[in-house]
Amino acid sequence: HFCWPSALGHDPASERLFVADYMANRVLVFEFDGGAVQTGMNAKYVLGQDNFFDKDAGTAANRMNVPYGVAYDGVAKRLYVSEVANNRVVTFDLGAGIVNGMAASRVLGQPDFVSAIDGGGVGEFRGPSGLAVDGARRRLFVADSANNRIQVWDTTNLTNGAAPVTVIGQTSLATASAGVTQSGLKMPAGLALHPNGRWLW
Repeated sequence: HFCWPSALGHDPASERLFVADYMANRVLVFEFDGGAVQTGMNAKYVLGQDNFFDKDAGTAANRMNVPYGVAYDGVAKRLYVSEVANNRVVTFDLGAGIVNGMAASRVLGQPDFVSAIDGGGVGEFRGPSGLAVDGARRRLFVADSANNRIQVWDTTNLTNGAAPVTVIGQTSLATASAGVTQSGLKMPAGLALHPNGRWLW
């Protein structure tokens, strides 16, 4: 069962669907054998919890706190998950497969996996929400909602707390003012990237 599902991610190569289960502090992973979808089918894996029955929030590498967005990078075989209450984006390297409760490999927006501070500085978040990934060009877009901006990372060599390479909706990486002009943003939440990687909505 879901408890307020908020976002979907898709891995066409492995026929996997990732569902951010917002209030259950987890991401459920469904696998479709040959593309077959069955009514009421069970998830195969869970991230953010050790099992399918717990829903405790946390800040550890294997816990989540209000996951909102998911995006899958098929080139790097990496899943990105934004967490509103932890003010961070965590990454899971899935090249070797998935296991229940596996730990995230990297964190953005925080220096480590135990911090959950909100901020408006370079690379910091206040309620990160929607995600979009461009695997071919190695870019990750994060809607930093309460900071009125979209931060963009180069995903080539991500490290914990890495700084973004550019920002959309602000004049600098360190500003967070709301704007309703052609170049400003106010509380962006959802993102979609065209398959050619050139248009972001």
